[in-house]
Amino acid sequence: MTKLTTFAHRLNAGARSGGPPSLYFLTDRSRVSNPLAVISRMPPNCGVVLRDYDAPDRQVIAHAIAAIARQRSLRLLVGADGDLARAVGAAGIHLPEARISETARWRYRFPSWLITVSAHSGRTLRAAARGGADAVFLGPAFTTQSHPGGSVLGVDRLRVLAQTSPIPVIALGGLNADNIEHLRGASIAGIAAIGGLADELAPSSL
Repeated sequence: MTKLTTFAHRLNAGARSGGPPSLYFLTDRSRVSNPLAVISRMPPNCGVVLRDYDAPDRQVIAHAIAAIARQRSLRLLVGADGDLARAVGAAGIHLPEARISETARWRYRFPSWLITVSAHSGRTLRAAARGGADAVFLGPAFTTQSHPGGSVLGVDRLRVLAQTSPIPVIALGGLNADNIEHLRGASIAGIAAIGGLADELAPSSL
C-alpha cells in the first residue's frame, strides 16, 4: 500500500462493510490529465468523486469511470448532478457547499445513495447533517493547488470541527505523503486527495 492508502485503511473499517469509504480520489483534469490511470489503480472499497463540472465530455468521463468502478468495487459519486449519477449507476452524489440545500431533496429521492457534501465551517457541516448527508468533506487542511491563494481551514481547526461533528468527516485539501501524518489522531473517517493520490498511484498521469 502507498502512504495515503495505508493511512486511510487504518481509519475506517466500516468502509469494508457498506459504510462510507475512507479514501477518495477527486477528479480535476487541470491537475491530473488522465484520471482513469489513477482510478484504475485504486484499491477496492474506495470512493471516486467526479468533479470537472464544466467539461464538455463529462457524460463520457462519467461512463468511463463508472465502468472502472464496477470492475474494481469502487463507489462513484457524481458531483452536483443527480441525473447523471442515476444514468451511469453511480453510488450517489457529491454536492459543493453552495448547493448544500439540495441534500434533503436527493436524500428523499434516493434513500440508499451515498451523499457527501463539501464544507468549510461548522455551520455548513451542521447543515449537511440536517439535510441527511452521509459524510462531509471538510477542509482545506493544507494549502491546495485547486484553490491557490484561497483561505485554509488548517489542521487544528479541522481537528476541532471533526471532534464535534454529528456525521463522519472526510479531510481534504493539499493532502500528500509528506503531510498526512499531521492528521494522525484526528476524529476523521477518511481522507480525499487529487495530486497526492496521483503522485502515489499514477505519477505519469499528472
